Amino acid sequence: MSRVAAAGERHGAAQEAIRISIDRLLFQRRVGAGASGTTYLARYQGADVCVKVAGGAANDLEAWKTEVRALAKLRHANIVRCLGGPPEPPRAGVLLEPPTHGLVLEYIEGTDLTRALASPTPRGFALCVGEGIADGMLYLHTRGVMHRDLKGANVMVGGDGLRTVKIIDFGLAARAPDDTKAGGWLTAETGTHRGAAPMIECTYRWMAPEVVLHERYSKAADVYSFAMVWYELLCHQLPFADRPPLQAAVSTALNGQRPPLPQGTPAPIAQLMTSCWQRDPASRPSFGEALQRVRGLRDEGGLSAADVAWLDAPEGHPVYYVTRRKAASATTGTPAAAEGASGMSRTEAEMDALAASGTVS
Repeated sequence: MSRVAAAGERHGAAQEAIRISIDRLLFQRRVGAGASGTTYLARYQGADVCVKVAGGAANDLEAWKTEVRALAKLRHANIVRCLGGPPEPPRAGVLLEPPTHGLVLEYIEGTDLTRALASPTPRGFALCVGEGIADGMLYLHTRGVMHRDLKGANVMVGGDGLRTVKIIDFGLAARAPDDTKAGGWLTAETGTHRGAAPMIECTYRWMAPEVVLHERYSKAADVYSFAMVWYELLCHQLPFADRPPLQAAVSTALNGQRPPLPQGTPAPIAQLMTSCWQRDPASRPSFGEALQRVRGLRDEGGLSAADVAWLDAPEGHPVYYVTRRKAASATTGTPAAAEGASGMSRTEAEMDALAASGTVS
């Protein structure tokens, strides 16, 4: 059992969920998939909601349970909220009755950050999103929770990205030690929830070297991932977009490489990123320090007018030349032609059919 799960169970009756039958939801369409299941847009009590449905494998269910227990305790403007969670009566959220395992979440009108960066972005986008992520992650770490899968695809931006920034997908969350510098660590074994795939099988491009190498790790691993999300914000490309995910992991963990910063990167931003992706976890800033530095960039005098104009370039500053097909392959680690529903579990396929028909029968 994960540490987050154990903490959730200690709350006892206070964490009892509101359970509803599936026929109280009107599924509309599939909107995404993550570490703990597939997400659908649905209607519930006259409002749009998202429903996170666990996959059919045992590992998927364990990851889904981890997300339920983590989100039940969280309430922050930059964290996705489960219905029935804080500040409402202390429950573990609104869940679907078995045999379907589903969590009802707030609906965020928008798209994930990686997709948003495929289109031109408005002025102020990078600083607004960067601050929102740092603020949300500081809250998580203050609450003793590691996200462990921070990346652009797990950040939702609403509308133009200047008003709504929310961290999603807590299927790999874990109870975090207090402080790297104080000797608090997880390992590849203790940091995973029971029955789940090891962290080594998670998202390589954003993964800290110590996690790739199965060394001890702590909350500082999330800080490393934050630097890689900033790389997306600057370049509008994935880190190491010119190579498959496993090669990206080899580059960072074994060869000590980092993705090249684009020419003209403002010095304060380059300094923030390089400090966050330091090889020594104890040398990385906390999210409290990172948030302070990001907010400093927005203050008068934090960046020059030329730096602001550079940062606000609608198309970003691409470093790699990749075709659309290669970019799709880089995102998934599989040939673009192989993408599709062939690998879905029976549960996912059935839920997709419900969404396509607009019914629940």
